[in-house]
Amino acid sequence: MIELELQPGEKELWRGTPSSDRLLMRNDYALIPSGFVLGIVGFVGFFVSLKHVTGGDGGWPLVVLSAVAMWAAWELVFGHLIRRRRRAQATGYLLTDRRLITERRFGGDRSAYSVVNFSDRPRIRVFKQYEGRATIEVEALILFNIEGAARVESLIRQQLPTDIR
Repeated sequence: MIELELQPGEKELWRGTPSSDRLLMRNDYALIPSGFVLGIVGFVGFFVSLKHVTGGDGGWPLVVLSAVAMWAAWELVFGHLIRRRRRAQATGYLLTDRRLITERRFGGDRSAYSVVNFSDRPRIRVFKQYEGRATIEVEALILFNIEGAARVESLIRQQLPTDIR
């Protein structure tokens, strides 16, 4: 989790991480079935190409294309969900009365921090998902898949200058 010293007089309001238990998004409902179809095509193409290769007819381009199709199918069905879960587990958020900070851990002791100061009058957008979760975009920072998003959004809006709430 974020281990930063707060500035003098700064108060921590909320600390959290993305929810990593339910990572399916709307576009996944099209990607995953497409991945299964591509996997079947790659699987059938691979065995058809093996018949040509073992028969001496060549067929190596079809073997390569089939392998690429099966790799792409793996990515569409499983790969993007694994990466999304790892990203969620390696991300932390800290909301104070002056700024919003995100931390992205890269393994070991390496981390990257991004900060938005509320005095810079950031723009806020909320993308509601399901069961009280949402993705909150504060200027260039994205708080992905946040549980209790209405409360977090309210806390953020309370810290903004009154003319842009």
